[in-house]
Amino acid sequence: MKIKNQTEITISSISYDMENRVLSLKNGEQKLSNKEDRLLRLMIENQNKVLERDNILVETLGDKNFFNRRLLEVYIEKFIKFFKEDENIEIERIKGIGFKFSIKK
Repeated sequence: MKIKNQTEITISSISYDMENRVLSLKNGEQKLSNKEDRLLRLMIENQNKVLERDNILVETLGDKNFFNRRLLEVYIEKFIKFFKEDENIEIERIKGIGFKFSIKK
């Protein structure tokens, strides 16, 4: 999904205001940091594809050092919690490779 010129998108039952970096969930809103925003955009643009961890790290956090690897895990866990209320959205860990952001339907 291309999101370059959009200001708001809907992902299943969740909407995302990209200008203000606000996710609207069933149980409230969540403001995202710049790095979380970059990660979410990357996942949306590559939905239903496996994203390699190293590529995610370079594109969203700048490099592949240990601290950024841990930070990526924190962000992924955060998104898993945000999206768990919607059964059509799944973030799957692909062991030794990376992650897959899937939207069913």
